[in-house]
Amino acid sequence: MPENGSWTVGWKKTYPLIVSLSTTYCSKQNRNLFQLDTLVIFQEKLFILDAKHNAGDFYIDDDKWKIISGTEIQDLLLQMKRSMTLLRKLLRMNIPIASYLIFTNSEFYLYNDSPDLPAVFPTQMPRFLKKLNSQRSRIGVKEKKIAEQLLALHKHDNPHMCVPEYDYDRLEKGVVCGACCSFMVYKGRNVYVPHVE
Repeated sequence: MPENGSWTVGWKKTYPLIVSLSTTYCSKQNRNLFQLDTLVIFQEKLFILDAKHNAGDFYIDDDKWKIISGTEIQDLLLQMKRSMTLLRKLLRMNIPIASYLIFTNSEFYLYNDSPDLPAVFPTQMPRFLKKLNSQRSRIGVKEKKIAEQLLALHKHDNPHMCVPEYDYDRLEKGVVCGACCSFMVYKGRNVYVPHVE
C-alpha cells in the first residue's frame, strides 16, 4: 500500500480505499451468502457498485423489470438491496451505505426510469466518477477494519455451483433422442431409437 494510505484503481484516480471483490461471494451471514462487485470505502460512507452488463431495451412497470416485449425479468435492484442489508448486518457499524447499479453496456436503454432510481448509465459515468473523485477522506482504523474483514471472508468459489464429479472416459456417448432422452442405436448403416422400432 502506498505511503499516503490511498490505493490507485483502474480509473487512474487515487481514492481513499477500494475493495474490489470482482463478483465473487463475499461472506456468510446467518447462512446467507451475498455478493459485492465493488465496495468503495470513504471515511463517512460506503458505496456498493453493482455492475450490470445487460444489453437491449427495458422498462419498469409497477416495480417489475421487463424487456420491451413485455417479458418480466429478474428485478435488478433486488440483489443490490439484499447485499446492502446483509453488509449492514455483517459490519455492525453505524456507517451510511449507498448503492448503485452501474450499467456498463452502451447498448442498454431503460425507458421511463425514475430520477430516484439508484443507477448510473454509460452516459452518466463521467459525472458519477467526478462525484466520487470529489469525496476526499482519510483512511482510519475503522475503514481498514472494514476492508480487512471483507477480504478475510472473501470466497473464491461460488458454493452454489454444484458440478458433479465425473470421469469423461466412463460417460456414455452418442446421439440422444429429443423425445425420450434415450440413446440412438446404430445397426449397420441405420440409426434408430429403441422406442420407435
